Amino acid sequence: MCGGGTDDARNGRADGSQAVVKVILETGALTREEIIDGCLLSSLAGAHFVKTSTGFNAAAGGAKVEHVALMKKTVGDRLQVKVRTSTDRHAHPAHRTH
Repeated sequence: MCGGGTDDARNGRADGSQAVVKVILETGALTREEIIDGCLLSSLAGAHFVKTSTGFNAAAGGAKVEHVALMKKTVGDRLQVKVRTSTDRHAHPAHRTH
């Protein structure tokens, strides 16, 4: 959530719509403190979900069980935690090569 990310998440629903806001954290590329900060900022911004990764950054190493546990511990019941798995990446149409 760089450069005004909390404003971006808030503005996703500023018009009063019922839009669902999901914040994706590239957890494989983040420190423990950055994951906690990302989750807290997402919650403050009014997001509904935090997600472990996009699946597009293979160099980041992807989500680990520890990341998911840390995210859930940080957000509690305020937000839902979504997990990106390697099988999700292969099933998603944006990742298909044919």
